[in-house]
Amino acid sequence: MRIKKFAAGLLVGALGGAVYGLLTTKNSGKENQQKLKVYTEDVKAKAEVVGHDLNQMQDTIQTMRKVAIPQAKQFQNEVDILIKSFQDEAQPRQRRISNQLDKIQKEADDFNTSLNAENVEKK
Repeated sequence: MRIKKFAAGLLVGALGGAVYGLLTTKNSGKENQQKLKVYTEDVKAKAEVVGHDLNQMQDTIQTMRKVAIPQAKQFQNEVDILIKSFQDEAQPRQRRISNQLDKIQKEADDFNTSLNAENVEKK
């Protein structure tokens, strides 16, 4: 609806500018009539092109609503499934890595404890 109002406003503005230009020109009446006729035909042709382009744009938007948006939603669902699958597959590996890190940390703590015990004995 806004697009049609914009196009109508554009057309009215163009015609108003043409009328103003013709009224303030120093050309003869015949010359002004001829220029007005040519200008009006040009504006009509351009308005038809704009109207056609607007219709094509509306058709494209409708197609996107019907096709592209559902496809994007389906793609998002597929990505979500893949992410969940990856997380499920990675979880056992993460646990093994965490267990190994816990063992390394325990060994490091035991090593530090034994070093501290040796240092206390030496003093």
